[in-house]
Amino acid sequence: MPIRTVTDPTKLHSLFHAMLSLERSSNDHALCQSVIDATCQLGQASYGVIVELTNGQPRHPNICGHGLDSSQLVALAGRMLPPGYVDDIEHGRVYASDSPPPILDRVPGLPPVSSYLVVPVRGANQYVYALIFLGGRADGHPFGGEDLGLIAAVAQCAGNFADQMVWQRRHELTALAAERERVARDMHDSVIHRLFGAGLSLQTVLTAEPHLEDGITPRIIKSVVEEIDATIMEIRTTIFELDDSSPYESSIEARLDSIIREMTTRLGVTVSARVGAEVDGKLDPEAAKTIVAALRELLANVARHSHATTVDIAVDLQGPDAVLTVTDNGVGLSDGDGTGRGLRNLRRRAEQHGGNLELLTPPGGGTRVRWSIRNGEML
Repeated sequence: MPIRTVTDPTKLHSLFHAMLSLERSSNDHALCQSVIDATCQLGQASYGVIVELTNGQPRHPNICGHGLDSSQLVALAGRMLPPGYVDDIEHGRVYASDSPPPILDRVPGLPPVSSYLVVPVRGANQYVYALIFLGGRADGHPFGGEDLGLIAAVAQCAGNFADQMVWQRRHELTALAAERERVARDMHDSVIHRLFGAGLSLQTVLTAEPHLEDGITPRIIKSVVEEIDATIMEIRTTIFELDDSSPYESSIEARLDSIIREMTTRLGVTVSARVGAEVDGKLDPEAAKTIVAALRELLANVARHSHATTVDIAVDLQGPDAVLTVTDNGVGLSDGDGTGRGLRNLRRRAEQHGGNLELLTPPGGGTRVRWSIRNGEML
């Protein structure tokens, strides 16, 4: 283990306290900030930055720094790593003062340093969650083997905690999916069947006694039947929102196909979908889950309000954004559209992840919703 290279008891004591600080982290961002604070302290670094990765590239703006101001952190956003860089550094690397790592090269305002240190945060199966970049020891000495051992020990601990967060998140998602499926099944098997039976009973009375009380009773019964039909449709729409039976591991295209089948079967709307050529290869898995959830909400909204018969779906990558577009042939926009709770929640969720929600009127009428998030910013 890397910690074997550390022999100073004081440093080992500091390492122990650094690991305790990681254990208190409640989320990904807090863990990253704890990691860079601890490694800068242990390595006596002038400054440092930790960059979360997706497919070997930075997940901007998921960057935490130590000893850097906000303008310098902003300057790091958008920087890419050379192909194969993560594999090349293996368990860590020390760079000379004249060969800064690509993330720190020519960042405005950074002081000259004697050397640089880069260490990966690896989890199970050697998956790299993040890279730690440290710039120069404060005492002017270059980083050495003991520094690398200390930082690698913290990185290994951080990788274990990151694994735990991922496993816990997956467990929570599995439990949530099971509960949503149970609620949807109970609503379908119990509530809808009872309402349907009540509607049939009322229709039977209406057929058998069409002239009760000078036509007043038939009108009342007909109104109740219509209300029951509307309630059944509303429940079916809610079931559609709840019941995501497509596996999270499947491709985005396969999950859209599953949603299309549900929409057609349960809600009687014809749906078509198009997925951009590079989406399945480059769309972040967390972003894909969020897009599928947003799509369900948007389609449920179409079923409730638009009176549409056809819906077209498109998922594309446009620059750094993942974009979901839903177009229907319904009644179109009216005053106050976009202020309902469902669309407000979708707008807020998009804005929290660097995107937005737009309501448009396409040529020929209907409604088009363009919903976007920044690809790879969902943790």
